Amino acid sequence: MPPAAASSSEAVGTVGDRAARPAESAPALAPSSLLPRPAEGGGIETLAKFDRFLGGDETVGAASAPTSADSASATLASSASPASPPEGSAPVRPPETAEPAAEPRPIAPRPPPLAVDVPKRLADPLMLVQTSGTPLVEFLQLFSDLSTIPITLEPDALALVRLTPLSPVSIDASATTVGGALTSALRSLGLEAVTVEDQLVVRVIEPETLRTIEYPTKDLADDEAGREALAQLLQAVVEPSSWGEEQGQGSITVPANKAVLTIRQRQAVHAALFIACEKLRVARGKPPASTRYDAALFSLTSRSTRAAEKLQQRVTANFRQPTRLVTILRRLGEFSGLTILVDWQDIASLGWNPQAEASIVFDNQPLEDALDALLGPMDLAWRVVDAQTLQVVSPQRLATQGELEVYPVGPLVGDDPQGQQLLARVQATLGEETFVEAGGVGVVRYDPVGRCLLAWLPQPKQRQLEEGLQRWRAAQDAAPATDRRP
Repeated sequence: MPPAAASSSEAVGTVGDRAARPAESAPALAPSSLLPRPAEGGGIETLAKFDRFLGGDETVGAASAPTSADSASATLASSASPASPPEGSAPVRPPETAEPAAEPRPIAPRPPPLAVDVPKRLADPLMLVQTSGTPLVEFLQLFSDLSTIPITLEPDALALVRLTPLSPVSIDASATTVGGALTSALRSLGLEAVTVEDQLVVRVIEPETLRTIEYPTKDLADDEAGREALAQLLQAVVEPSSWGEEQGQGSITVPANKAVLTIRQRQAVHAALFIACEKLRVARGKPPASTRYDAALFSLTSRSTRAAEKLQQRVTANFRQPTRLVTILRRLGEFSGLTILVDWQDIASLGWNPQAEASIVFDNQPLEDALDALLGPMDLAWRVVDAQTLQVVSPQRLATQGELEVYPVGPLVGDDPQGQQLLARVQATLGEETFVEAGGVGVVRYDPVGRCLLAWLPQPKQRQLEEGLQRWRAAQDAAPATDRRP
């Protein structure tokens, strides 16, 4: 989602070799400070010319007056009191390609490429870093701005360590480095930052070797044959490509005379497996096995449906001058109550980095339409992570990344014990090319005990499936009892 422009009254500095720009307002934190450690010879290390400090107004580098482009106004309002764009104004459109054009130009201009020496930036010294309760996503944005390293937060497995992007970060360290402070803060949360090319990816800590966990199955399978069937189901609908005999791939063992599945997998896949098993219990009318987690995590309501109300909120916003994408997204997130993350690692191949800018005007549009209008011209897309979180991704990732949803379908199955007619109907609706058998990523299985579909599909296909199920239920409810069929 789009973040907002900085006001002309904000401090000005430089980031890397870019021209001076107004800094975004720092998060309101108390007490908090972030000071550069004195460099040898008495000078101050500017940490890649970071232009603002956590919780303060200090700047690094020479200040200069903001340009008209940097002092763009930005407003957000609800539909009850929309802040309309100035009379006679029109949304800013990207410049047209010059004629004749030697090569096609991107619809939205890309920022200059970043050349970041990640080890060097992580070794930059910090004299003192203190904060108590800074939201994780803001903390990472701060360190990204500080170091100039693009930082991506992987959100999907955070539930395993009972975190969200808004979980508070606390750190009090002195005579350290950027990397040392980041590692210390993240490790206390069960997270780690790993270097991927010239970026950092923050994720749940992955052990060096695959982790083996025993999953209790007493309430999911009656005997060894049932456990074998459960193992096959989980391998089909949870990260199907992650299983196999090759090094680094996961496996499931069914021990004899023991009501467990022994699963060897990456930590992130264990998170998905844990949620899948709990959702299967809920679908079968059983309580979740774990009492440590919020039961809402195992709801059978799809993530798109859970976020729908917030995505329908209407927004009016005026970003007429080029404004950092992260600022626009942050402002839209503040308005809607959603956290909007960006997968910089994913969209780097499309030419985007955290210095990306956009210009756009919204006038009383639903938030999801505003996001499409903002990101579409940038050749970007967005996905729902959960009821509170969205993520900006590439269209390719949106179209190919599978995720699991569980749909109760009892009335649609009728007296077909294995749900074969419904499965055929689903395949015809989504298209054969969607499924693994035809080279796609999709898998849909029917669980006769829970009378539910377990669907591993990319999010656009999940929405298509859910809409189809809703239409079929409505048609079935409207039909005379004698004409009803699965």
